[in-house]
Amino acid sequence: MKTTLVCLFFVLGLSGATQAACSSSETSDRFGNSILFYDAEVNTSSAALILPPTGGENFTDKSVAASLCQRGLSAYILNYKQDAADPADLDSHDRIANEVLQWVDQLLASHPDTHFVILGASLGSLYASIANSLAIQPNHPLALRYPHLRQIDGAVLTVCGGSLAEILATSQLQGVVDQRNARQGLLHFQSAAEYQAILEKKIQIDPLALAQVTERNRVLMFTSSTDIIVPAATQNNLWHALGEPERETFGTNHVWTVARTYLLNSGEIFSFAKKILNLKEDPPSSFESDGVGG
Repeated sequence: MKTTLVCLFFVLGLSGATQAACSSSETSDRFGNSILFYDAEVNTSSAALILPPTGGENFTDKSVAASLCQRGLSAYILNYKQDAADPADLDSHDRIANEVLQWVDQLLASHPDTHFVILGASLGSLYASIANSLAIQPNHPLALRYPHLRQIDGAVLTVCGGSLAEILATSQLQGVVDQRNARQGLLHFQSAAEYQAILEKKIQIDPLALAQVTERNRVLMFTSSTDIIVPAATQNNLWHALGEPERETFGTNHVWTVARTYLLNSGEIFSFAKKILNLKEDPPSSFESDGVGG
């Protein structure tokens, strides 16, 4: 996967040397997560928050962050710790989700006067979807626990699906397959449907369960019709549950859909963020289009 993305990176010629400068810095939060900040120095009350996919922050996250910054929107990449769920403990999925929501909430709390559009791809998109859904449900128990999620005004979700139980029961990602095989030996389920039903009784923090049709105008989705990692059917399920928001569907697989979205559609993402966050200023005049991201 990493080799494929690196090749695409160089084929497209996206080394930052061809783009306008946009200052960046790195800090960490009190939980030990790394945070990269790209400072646009305009629209100071608005920003993008990017949650990386499985495997953590990579150059596609940095590329879309830099592109948004160059267009006039500051961006944070929260390189959150990605703990593996315990095969023997089905409650571990909700515990991990609670941790990530806490980390997101604390980052938002440290910028109380800022409104955010949240971006996520793959695993990061599931957490981004959950956070965005909770942002408009102030009386939900989780929203009460993480009140700063209300600073999120919209979400860009790339290869995002639901339910998590269905993803875990049907995904062909090797780590998920290994987890499923380990649990089959412990739980003795006879089919994917039976395993999914077991998980649905345990997993409460779930994109599909929390999705609201009223999110239609605050979500932009990029989906894959051939995905077997976050299976395409689960992406369609979530799209319907979110009120069928604006989306683009590609025939590329999971990895290539993430790559092409972040490397080729940053202009579209910025336009969505501009609308959602009511950005008043035009992008900096120093930004020169290189044909990437519209």
